[in-house]
Amino acid sequence: MQLDNTSYREAIADIGLSSEEGLELLGNAIRKRERHRQKRYAQAAAIACILIMAAAGNSICYAKIGQNVWELFQSTMYEEDRNEEITAIAENSKISGETIEDGNRQYTLEYYWYDAEHGNAYFAIRTDSLDDTPLQEGAGEYILNPISYGNYGGIQIHESNPVFSEDKLSVTRYFYLMFSYSHEGKNTDKLGIELEVEDGGINEYGGPTYRRPGHFDLEPTGKMKSCYADGSGALDGCREIRITGAGMQMSLDRNLELEAEMEGRDPAEIDLTPFSFIDIEMKDGTVCHILGKLPEGDEIVWDKDTGKCAGYIHQGETVTGDAYLGAVIQSGGFDPYGTSAWEEMFMVAFERFIDVEEIAGVSLDGVKLPLK
Repeated sequence: MQLDNTSYREAIADIGLSSEEGLELLGNAIRKRERHRQKRYAQAAAIACILIMAAAGNSICYAKIGQNVWELFQSTMYEEDRNEEITAIAENSKISGETIEDGNRQYTLEYYWYDAEHGNAYFAIRTDSLDDTPLQEGAGEYILNPISYGNYGGIQIHESNPVFSEDKLSVTRYFYLMFSYSHEGKNTDKLGIELEVEDGGINEYGGPTYRRPGHFDLEPTGKMKSCYADGSGALDGCREIRITGAGMQMSLDRNLELEAEMEGRDPAEIDLTPFSFIDIEMKDGTVCHILGKLPEGDEIVWDKDTGKCAGYIHQGETVTGDAYLGAVIQSGGFDPYGTSAWEEMFMVAFERFIDVEEIAGVSLDGVKLPLK
């Protein structure tokens, strides 16, 4: 639903509302979306997600931790399915060493890799205690929420488990950031990563409040392989579906919350995701599945150890392990360029890294999509 001034007024006229009533609906929807998004952000900040990332042999040495990059990957999240592309990403990462001091803490950007065209970044941040006070596992003061600033669009961040030095005076975390740009926006030559650190307060939703001690700027270092699918024939308003080895991004020219409001439904009470499954068929015949909105009667499969969603059961068929790539997160943003009032974005960071050159086909709810 393209909501420029002309089509917006036509849509309002078709359902018998005045422009003033329609604008009030729009304003209410936008304000409600902001409240919901803040609440989701507060909830998401409490969930540690595992970053799927590997590295080739690398001689960077973390003196504080006592391991080099390769050893650190192995001891945290690295699995045996080494991928040629993720190895190249690790080899071409840029060493930084830039630091930010915040009270008795110091944050160091160890190294990073940034793809400006596709909005993907990998980076490692080390937190050091400056007053010899050991960092406590689970303590909020060292848990970072790197966020992108100065751009419009959706954003998703996955992070690894923390790796502490033996004396507990340092901890290193790995981050994978996927940024979905508005279709009218522009990619940036520098990706600003602003740190957010818990400050001990509680917000209105019961989550922690944060302070922002500073930011790091990431410059482009390379580009990921990608696959594009045309979803316009299967989903109203779908501009494109972009798939890289690390994740998927979809943009819709629609405001799903406003649509629900205009239909008399409460967006807070329903799942607005307009699709259930995206299936990626590989050349070897295997199929990888992405979960959108779980159909009624199906079940989520939960990992008993981590508490994370590990897959689903659809019509009696269990989809877990390598067949399950992850579930989408909905994220919208007001379009500042005036071409539409809202652009919906759906993103998922994959549970494992895939080879996009091996993709043979992409389907959305059973409809095969043309590949670009």
